[in-house]
Amino acid sequence: MDLSVSTSHSQSLVDLPDSAILGIMFCLEAEDLARFGTLNHRLKRISGDLRLWEYICLRLWPGCRVELYNGDWARLCRSRKALPAAFPKLKDRVSLQQASAGADGQSDLDQVAFEDVMHVVFSIGVLMARDERKNVARSLEYADYSQTFVELLKASPTCMVKFFRDTREIMDDYDFWGLGYVRWQDMPWRRSAIEFTMEIIRPGQLGPKLCGAQAALYGALTQDIDAAIRSAQEESADLMVAVPLGMPRSHWWYFLTPTFVGQRC
Repeated sequence: MDLSVSTSHSQSLVDLPDSAILGIMFCLEAEDLARFGTLNHRLKRISGDLRLWEYICLRLWPGCRVELYNGDWARLCRSRKALPAAFPKLKDRVSLQQASAGADGQSDLDQVAFEDVMHVVFSIGVLMARDERKNVARSLEYADYSQTFVELLKASPTCMVKFFRDTREIMDDYDFWGLGYVRWQDMPWRRSAIEFTMEIIRPGQLGPKLCGAQAALYGALTQDIDAAIRSAQEESADLMVAVPLGMPRSHWWYFLTPTFVGQRC
């Protein structure tokens, strides 16, 4: 984007009211935003107002955490704008749900709220798979997201176990009269959400870890789901779903082809 200051009086940034300049700042990408305050003395003065950065951040991301940046709202804004636009808002949904865990004397989230978290985990995982520069993976925001999610798993252990078991039950919902696995369209994204979860809690990753027993249980439940999918692959030709852009080939449940299709009655 060309941020040069025009010499035309009718087009000069200097002549714009503060409200218009604020609107421009809302729309700028990270690199342009960093340059914006260097164009002239007035823009430098405006960009140096910490209250302005706080206002921008809270308008764009009401759930953002400035403590990650030692109270530096300008750094928060530039850092988040350098990430894919969807990531900060997705991450903030997990933070909001984690803050809700333990409220009102309840240790677990309700299952509907936890399902929303797992949708976010899936969406962030796919987004990161498409992020060739790995900007998200190297960011403070991703480290905070991973830590927040693990803390949520610790606070809501029964919710995650139910997510596993609900996923496994999809394979029991079979229509013998010709429709095949009735809810198969829900299986791939759920299995991928589980995979992205296992990547976050895998040994060697940063952030707090689950206890050994909890992680081992998740591993066993994952193996049970995979065995059911492999069995279905041998029996059914109806396991195709649209593959999200950038989905890793390692998520093999999105790329199934039948190994055997028997005759149906």
